Amino acid sequence: MIVNLRVEKLIAGIDYGSKMAGTTVLCYNDEDGLVLLTSEKKKSADDFLLHHLNVVKPDIVMFDAPLSLPGAYFGWKDYHNFHYRRCDKALNAMSPMFLGGLTARAMSLKSAVNGDFPFLETYPGAFMKTFFPEFKAYKKEQDKLKEALENLRGIFDFPELKTSLNSWHSFDALVCWISGLRYATGEAECIGEKKEGLIYY
Repeated sequence: MIVNLRVEKLIAGIDYGSKMAGTTVLCYNDEDGLVLLTSEKKKSADDFLLHHLNVVKPDIVMFDAPLSLPGAYFGWKDYHNFHYRRCDKALNAMSPMFLGGLTARAMSLKSAVNGDFPFLETYPGAFMKTFFPEFKAYKKEQDKLKEALENLRGIFDFPELKTSLNSWHSFDALVCWISGLRYATGEAECIGEKKEGLIYY
């Protein structure tokens, strides 16, 4: 059964990578389909995103990186874990503290973006475990990208890609975009606590 989620918002899905690695990918919809843009190697991924987000002006941003710290750092009662937020533990996600600089960059980027719209955290790994638990080639076998895209099409009805899907980073950006669409239509799963951090997928 294909889930038809009508696109009524301009959504940006972002797979966030190392600053200068050329692995950050932005996926967004326009009137003709879905666009995938990749940052350039040896150029700032953060500058790339700030520029394009201010041009695209999305209604929703779905971001694949931690956007908050564990509650223990704020001295909150009953929050004792300095490595993981409750949403991380629930989804077996990486610690925001292990990711260190990437987490700091993500939080800084969120504060720097001009726009009054939801800028939300997502986790493609949780999405894939939920919808495609048997697909073991995810982020492992480059030649399985086409099959992964066909799997997505088998469940979700989304616009055609205007740019080729040529890496797992691009695939994750597309998954982030689909999670944004699920959020916009009230279908997304939400894990964690608003006070400390939420992950949508």
